[in-house]
Amino acid sequence: MTEPRPEQLDQLAHAARSGTMEANNALWSAVFQLSRWWCLPDGDPPRPRVGVLDGRPFLLAFTSGERARQQAIAWGLAGPEDSVNVIALTPQGVLSMVDSLRGNGVFGVAFDHGITGFFAPLENLLPIYEHVHGLLPDEQPVGGWYATAQGQEFRVELLGSGETVELPGGEQRPSATLDELYAVNLTATLGTAQCALLATIGDRLRLLCSEPDPTVAAWQPVERGIYEAVLPAADVQVVGLRADLPLTPAGPPLILQKVLTPAQTRACFDGRLRHIAGYVTRLDDVLHLRTPNEVIQQLVLRYPGSPFAADAESIAVLRFPLRDGTWRLANTDPAPIPQYFIGPAHVMPMPVGAELQILGRDGNQQVAMRYAGLGTGWRQAT
Repeated sequence: MTEPRPEQLDQLAHAARSGTMEANNALWSAVFQLSRWWCLPDGDPPRPRVGVLDGRPFLLAFTSGERARQQAIAWGLAGPEDSVNVIALTPQGVLSMVDSLRGNGVFGVAFDHGITGFFAPLENLLPIYEHVHGLLPDEQPVGGWYATAQGQEFRVELLGSGETVELPGGEQRPSATLDELYAVNLTATLGTAQCALLATIGDRLRLLCSEPDPTVAAWQPVERGIYEAVLPAADVQVVGLRADLPLTPAGPPLILQKVLTPAQTRACFDGRLRHIAGYVTRLDDVLHLRTPNEVIQQLVLRYPGSPFAADAESIAVLRFPLRDGTWRLANTDPAPIPQYFIGPAHVMPMPVGAELQILGRDGNQQVAMRYAGLGTGWRQAT
């Protein structure tokens, strides 16, 4: 991931003065994304310089070597044309020094003193790092957490930092042994892109975004202007809950149906269909439509360029669960059969438990494929 530039850090530091959690998270996430923190040397042998600010000693760190050099010149430690030696420390290296610094009376770390001037007490440094680089956010997602393992889905509770989950019945399992761990109403940032965080896969995060950051090469086009990325968790800043979703508690899933085009049906059989977008209906509203002709006629699927033939021998439909608090349906056609549209700002990840059913001209219905999660994918029904 591209390191934040000094001017970006200045903007984040200014925004953090608002005191909001989101602004502070963004600032400290960027600070810990830096590969080096730069300090001015002091003493012999040289050690990172400590200065007294507001009566307390602080380790003086800078977000670039040039900023450290300019501050040395401003303090009269070097002339305008002089070269200045600086000490480069990794953020993890500073974290390992916390006990030693505290033992020497240092109170905290001050960044870019004389420029933006933000700081953190030493005792807060490790908790800040763990918070902004944690795999999962602190807040409880609406609808809770779900996991899949060996093609089955579970409601789970996260224990501790999320490295362990508790399944119904009290069984505890390392998160790394799961195929997926997800709450689809979470948000994240990757570079400048605002994303929907869909699932955690080991030490990676799966994201969807409508406006990807062009500097991040991992984006793959999905459909309807939506892009997907699967990135190491350390590269992603988890923000929190999606603001565009209703804050409703988890309830029994609503079963929806989507008619698939022949191309989408082939993608399902090939294991490539992993998202849902476009028109859907409530299953209860269309259960009486049992043949291809009934589906095509009642849902008005004959239009110029339509891929659906009135005399089709069969038609494929996708039936899938929609849980409260995980997606928002936009009603587009209230009669005679209400239809809803998923997208285009977000497409929906394929839910575990989705089924591909084939409706025959004779009214026979057959389950052909079932979706068991990102780790397992589509499986033929037995």
